[in-house]
Amino acid sequence: MKSFFKLLALLVSTTLSAQLSVAVLDFDGIGISKDEARALSGRFGTEFMAVSKGTYKVVERNQMGQILEEQGFQNTGIVSSEDAVKMGEALGADFIVSGSISKVGTLFSINARLLNVQSAEVIKSISHDQMGDIVDLMTKGIKESASKLMNIKEKKEAPSIAILPFENKGAPEDAFYAYGIVADLISDVTGAGLIRVAGLKDVEKIDHTNLSYDEMSKVLLVRYVAQGTLWKLGSMFQLSLEIFDTQLSKIIYTKRWQTQWEELTTIKDDLSSNILETLKIEVDRKKEKTIAINPEAYEFYLKGKYSWEKTKSASDTEIAIGLLKKAIDLDDKLVAANRMIGTIYWQSGSKEKMKKGKEIHLEALEKAKEIGNKEEVGEGLRMVGYYHADDKDYEKAYELYKQAEQIAKDLNNKNLLGKTYNAFGNTKWQEGKLDESLDYFTRFLDIGKSLDEKWSMAAAMNNISLIHQRREEYSEAIDILNQALVIMKELDNSRGQALNLQNIAWSYQSAGNISEAVKNYKLAIDIRKKLGEKNRVINMTNALGWAQYFMGSFEEGYKTFESNLNQRPKDDRGAVWDLTGMGSILFYQSNFTDSEKMWKRVFEERKKHNIVWGKLEMTTFQYLTLNELGKEFNLQIIRDLIIEKESNSEDFSEELFFQLYKLLGDEEYLTKSYEKVQEALNKVEEDLKAVYSNYPIEKQIISEYKRVVGEKD
Repeated sequence: MKSFFKLLALLVSTTLSAQLSVAVLDFDGIGISKDEARALSGRFGTEFMAVSKGTYKVVERNQMGQILEEQGFQNTGIVSSEDAVKMGEALGADFIVSGSISKVGTLFSINARLLNVQSAEVIKSISHDQMGDIVDLMTKGIKESASKLMNIKEKKEAPSIAILPFENKGAPEDAFYAYGIVADLISDVTGAGLIRVAGLKDVEKIDHTNLSYDEMSKVLLVRYVAQGTLWKLGSMFQLSLEIFDTQLSKIIYTKRWQTQWEELTTIKDDLSSNILETLKIEVDRKKEKTIAINPEAYEFYLKGKYSWEKTKSASDTEIAIGLLKKAIDLDDKLVAANRMIGTIYWQSGSKEKMKKGKEIHLEALEKAKEIGNKEEVGEGLRMVGYYHADDKDYEKAYELYKQAEQIAKDLNNKNLLGKTYNAFGNTKWQEGKLDESLDYFTRFLDIGKSLDEKWSMAAAMNNISLIHQRREEYSEAIDILNQALVIMKELDNSRGQALNLQNIAWSYQSAGNISEAVKNYKLAIDIRKKLGEKNRVINMTNALGWAQYFMGSFEEGYKTFESNLNQRPKDDRGAVWDLTGMGSILFYQSNFTDSEKMWKRVFEERKKHNIVWGKLEMTTFQYLTLNELGKEFNLQIIRDLIIEKESNSEDFSEELFFQLYKLLGDEEYLTKSYEKVQEALNKVEEDLKAVYSNYPIEKQIISEYKRVVGEKD
């Protein structure tokens, strides 16, 4: 890969009396993609700051990038001593950190050095090798290399173990038993805390049938390896488990069971306890009473869970729901199965299914209370809280979250506690309480790191990016989203990838880089289509259409809106947004006759669905169209709508100000539209300013302002 150089958003100043500062540059990427190198460099900067324990502070990335661009530095991550001096002087930095990240096979190598700007001397240089995949590098190796550069020794590691998928010695169709039991076992052991457990996705990627324990240990970065077998024989089953210590090179635990099939759930609970006891992990987790589950119901639950976690299409989702429903029909005490169905419906994006999901989650919560399953009570409280938050009943949502938090603490269930903090964070974000939201998301991330639970880390990163978006820190949002995307790809989590791509697209669009936004919207839509998430596809396709509209791809945008309109359910109130996009494009294409027809449909939809928002915007466009056709309209309606919008403290976009100028002839609106464009340009990265200024709407505003105001000046 060609080396690249973009200054990371990190200029940090110490609180020492000398007020020393450090500029951390993006590293060269060798054998990895540009996006991966960017994500890893961002993570290095984050970890470098973290290990300093607050000694340094971050300076805005765009400010640094602009300074370096003005100085004409080349795009390379390898900085010579001479360049280091020039960069440091330009940035007011005392030190520069630069380096490279290379990959050969499954070995990653990080090389970094710390240069003194004043003396042009290399103060410290480190190398760090990391076996495994890119997620291992991001979540472990980057922190270790940053610690080396800071000359900080890492704390003694907690015990680490990989629990391999059990070998299925029965019929091939029984493979899901081994998968489901190991998935639950990994969750149980991970939730105990004070132990690092390799994720099932990571374990599945290696050839564990042909690798030795030592080889698996090096790839998965663990000391202990647990492996077992499962054999279903009619109403009987045989199960075995052994734990191998790669440092002592011997088996330290082995046990076999043969009993009735209905005892499987009880034996499964014993397995996690045996592993923790063998590794001398002190568990302060209160053990819940064992609830007997119908073995046939448990079988359907394992099949359903297996199908859902492996889903790649809409049909896979339907199969999973069918299997989970069979489990509940056989034994309604299997609350986890019912909760999983509720979650599937909740994640669909369909209002009808989400309503159904709420009913299911309420039902699951009541059942959990009835049978005394405290963990499921906590899960239920958390999920029902989300529905109250969606209804803007924040007080009730927080009440339920607090109950779930207390249950998680009582059980010392870190998985549940992390997910509950995530719920708190999401709701605080909805309320616009960004500092509180960030605090909860950070707690969620910290728990994910402590458990080495990669999905939790990626989910927390995605949510933290939303705070950066709200604060208009788009580069930071994109950096952390790329880190999350790398993890979701390694986990083969399609839904997580789609969500990351969607948020990356929105961040690029907000930052003025609409071509990148379009690319990422399309990638996210393709994934959502494969998953059969029709409602989410429709919403994202509408966003794609508007991105194409703003960048001036009118023909492509019109086709996007038109296709999306045809995909919507009958009487979908969202159709008004597709029609609005189509009417706007027809206007800019000077097809005023068809534009008038489209605006007529827009206002029919508004009336049908009692839509209040956007009346001034849509009426202004409609009147501009009528004006082009020489038809009559009432300007007093526009003036009244302006007063109404101003009284509600609603924002006016640069496009709306410009349209009002064209309709009313008031130059004050032209000035305001131009000021809006300049305000946006100040937030756009330097290399995108020319592109942003040439988007059709912005270009018209700038040109008209210079023509009208320039003539007066």
